[in-house]
Amino acid sequence: MNKDILTLLEIEETVLPDGGVVRTGHTRSVFAERRSVGMKEIYEAFSVGLRPELVFRLADALDYRNERYAVFEDMHYKVLRTYRAPDSTELDVVLERTTVEGLP
Repeated sequence: MNKDILTLLEIEETVLPDGGVVRTGHTRSVFAERRSVGMKEIYEAFSVGLRPELVFRLADALDYRNERYAVFEDMHYKVLRTYRAPDSTELDVVLERTTVEGLP
């Protein structure tokens, strides 16, 4: 049951004439089901320096448009990977907590 709302975040960077960079975030929300990160996945990720914290299952893979960040309960996350089973329309999105510089 997709009762959670996950906000997907796409960040656009604009280089100013003076060389500065302005980041703009574009968001959209999708319904998702919060799931547990599997122990095998946690150990494998830790071995290469990643820290998966959340997994969300989207009911339709088309809800995901290659966004690299997400927001859930006012925390920013980086998308570590996505997984879609060959015989399913659902998509799992694995997230790691991060900070996004230049955005609230």
